[in-house]
Formats: sequence, C-alpha cells, structure tokens
Amino acid sequence: MATIDTRAPCKEMGCAARADLGGYCDAHASSRTSSKERHKTYNKHFRNKEKLPVYASYRWKKLSKYVRSIHPLCTRCEAMKRYTVATLTDHLAGFQDENDFRAWDLEYLYPLCEDCHRVVTQLEKKIDFSDMPLEKAVFLKYQGAKIRKEKVIV
Repeated sequence: MATIDTRAPCKEMGCAARADLGGYCDAHASSRTSSKERHKTYNKHFRNKEKLPVYASYRWKKLSKYVRSIHPLCTRCEAMKRYTVATLTDHLAGFQDENDFRAWDLEYLYPLCEDCHRVVTQLEKKIDFSDMPLEKAVFLKYQGAKIRKEKVIV
C-alpha cells in the first residue's frame, strides 16, 4: 500500500521537494538565515535609530505579541481572502519616537505575515500614510481591510 506524503512543498522558488514544518527542504533550510539574525542585521544597519528604543523595548515585544494574539491572521492576506498566520506587527502610520502615541496605540497596529510586510514597506517608500484619514490609510495599505476598533493601550 502506497503512503501519501503530507508534507508541503518547499517555499524556495522553483523547488519541487517536500518540506517539513519549517517550510524549506533540507537543501534550502541551511541557506536560510534565522528570523532573529535577520532582525539583528536590520536593526544594526537599516532601522531608524530614533525608533530603535521602541522596537527593542519589553513593552513593544509584549504589545506586538498581544496584537497578534487578538488578531492572529495577517490583515492584508485576510482582506484578499487568504488565511496566513501573522508573524509581525506593523505600524499603520510612521511615528517619530517612543513618545509618539502612534507607536503604542492599538488602532495603528496591524498584524502581518513577512511577505505582506515586505510589500507594505515598499509601499511606504512611495506613499506617506501618516497624513491620511485612518480609514483610507488602512484601506490602501492593507488591500481593502477594515479599520479595527480595539481599546488603546498606553
């Protein structure tokens, strides 16, 4: 009796091999850097230094995890009828520093998967969402998603 391979295809573009839970086959898993290493490199070389205290804080890590616990799916994917687990929390509009209310307000925080976060980051380079009405910014940035109305955490 033949057994059925229930593993998913490798996430590497063009690879037909099957992968375990990590998403990549054995040939491609070793070439992938860990999420923690990517964040460390990004923080060191690319992140805005005024915003680093927010992202490095215990408060942000806890808030980001909370946002993803109350809304575990990627906002942008969900608006497009795809159901992907969110792995990051995105700020709808940019904030100046840790004293800016938009850094901590739940109304400005949206869970995203890594793929959508990459797309949204490129979009932010072309469009300034901080000057738009909230509903319009959410609609444009997150592919037609509706605004969320959770309570503010300060």
